[in-house]
Amino acid sequence: MTKKEKLLISAKKLFAAQGFDKTSIREIANDAQVNSSMISYYFGGKDGMIEGIFDHFFPKISHEKLSLEPNTEIEYILKSIISLRLHDTELIDILHSEIILKSSRLETIKPYILTSWTRLYQLLDLCKNKQTLNIQSTDVAYMYLLAGISFPYHNDMFQLNQNHITINEEFVTQIVHMLMKGLN
Repeated sequence: MTKKEKLLISAKKLFAAQGFDKTSIREIANDAQVNSSMISYYFGGKDGMIEGIFDHFFPKISHEKLSLEPNTEIEYILKSIISLRLHDTELIDILHSEIILKSSRLETIKPYILTSWTRLYQLLDLCKNKQTLNIQSTDVAYMYLLAGISFPYHNDMFQLNQNHITINEEFVTQIVHMLMKGLN
């Protein structure tokens, strides 16, 4: 593993646990067991690490290569977004923290997430116009999906019974199925 990768892994772990502002360059370097000057060398400073993290860890979904029916592509995008929580909780924790704080770093993060969200909106509008889904308002449908996708990230806070809900692939499939059923 390269020094750059070690720094990215440590920064992601620490930003997720403590937040960006409460994490020092020295902590990242110590955790990665790399000289702190390497952060400036590779990333130009701590701020550059956010872009480095998203560039390295955020999954790339190429919507141009998809030749799916609009409904199927919607399901694919929803599953991809929800599944990210299963595969990289730290990345999602950083994203949520930056959104909640309305940080200036969001401008760096937006390009990574907006491609899928923009495509989702376009597909909803297409399905509304072709009447393949029962959508009266693209904006309402979009917000409905956004709320449904966000739920798994807040599962522990809103859990009403003692049974712990395990977010696994089957759970993701059921959420996507229910969200799509709500659009029909």
